[in-house]
Amino acid sequence: MKKSTWIMCLGLCAAVLAFTAGTGVNVQAAESASEGFDPLDTSLTIDGNTYTFPDTVENLQEAGLQITVPKNVSPDKYYLVDAEDANKVSFTVYVERLDGVMYATGYQVEASDGEGTIASGISLDDMKAKTLQKQLKSLEEQGYEGIKINKEEFAVYTMHVGRSWNIYLDKKNIRKVSFQDSLLRTYGTGDAAAAKKTSKVPDDLAADEFVLNGIRYGAKSTIQDLMDNGWKMTDSDLKAGKSTTLQPNYYSVSGAWLCNGDSMIYVTPYNTNTQTKKILDCSIGSIKGRKEWNTDIHLTKGLTLGSSLKDFEGALGEQSKDTFTLENGEKISVAYPKDKSVYEIVLEKH
Repeated sequence: MKKSTWIMCLGLCAAVLAFTAGTGVNVQAAESASEGFDPLDTSLTIDGNTYTFPDTVENLQEAGLQITVPKNVSPDKYYLVDAEDANKVSFTVYVERLDGVMYATGYQVEASDGEGTIASGISLDDMKAKTLQKQLKSLEEQGYEGIKINKEEFAVYTMHVGRSWNIYLDKKNIRKVSFQDSLLRTYGTGDAAAAKKTSKVPDDLAADEFVLNGIRYGAKSTIQDLMDNGWKMTDSDLKAGKSTTLQPNYYSVSGAWLCNGDSMIYVTPYNTNTQTKKILDCSIGSIKGRKEWNTDIHLTKGLTLGSSLKDFEGALGEQSKDTFTLENGEKISVAYPKDKSVYEIVLEKH
């Protein structure tokens, strides 16, 4: 097979970091604090009340937060504004106007005298810098990407495209946590997440089939089929490629990020036709999913993210360099940490 160099990239959206003073933070001890940092948990717990981000400003106000929103808000900018809970605990949130609605897409909290704030299992008051560094190292070993650690200054963790954590440390303790989600800005605020189905996963999936968010795809499924079922990529992704078409019997080693609600996948195209085709009309050459991307993917013989390496070996036989080759030539590559629970799956159809 020949390879094209079709490239569609989605740049990481970096959070803007601003300093602000938190005052009078009074937080109940939570069990999640002892469990450590969970980058998939984007909630903030104050005074025993939990607020989930991103959410509309209206919903958070109904939940008890007072959020001060500027009168004149540009639709292409986001703002760091003051927020306060019912007990006058102050912190700041990121707000922006999306599709005519005000959203709070993240927050920033600081340690204060005496007591701290719990964000995603992080207690600003109790958590030690060295403890967090060990946890970040553990996450890195489990396949989480974008982790950067400065020994005594700050740590930065980017979960995936458009979502970022910034955790500031002093020599011993955590002093500030910042979280921001840019996925809404990139992919829109529609009901894409509602497209996730809850139907039972069929037990007769062939090697070239997979179920993604409850929808079944086969050998002839195209990238456009994914988009018709709620998956989105921006126009700029497509324009970033050197070509919007793929020659006959070509597959691309470069692909595109697609998001559906809070789920993400990475796909490449494969033109099995004898004529040049538009990229979106090409077959899905490969699809990659990861646990940290919230990918809900199921493969042949009941295999999915979270299955053990033994499950894969029992269903597919021996592997070669973490890759299983199936009878029809399909390949399934997996990645796993020390505990052998698979956190990444790549189904290659070429």
